[in-house]
Amino acid sequence: SRTMRFTGTTVLKVVDGRIVEEIGLDDGVAALTQLGLIKAA
Repeated sequence: SRTMRFTGTTVLKVVDGRIVEEIGLDDGVAALTQLGLIKAA
C-alpha cells in the first residue's frame, strides 16, 4: 500500500443551524500526479 497526501477544503452552507449543502474541494492534480496518471509540470 502507498500513502497519498494532498490538501482539501470542505465548505458547508448552514441554514437555521442545519447543514443544507456541502461542497468538497481538493487538489486533484496532486492526487493524480501521485497515482502516476499525469506528469508533474
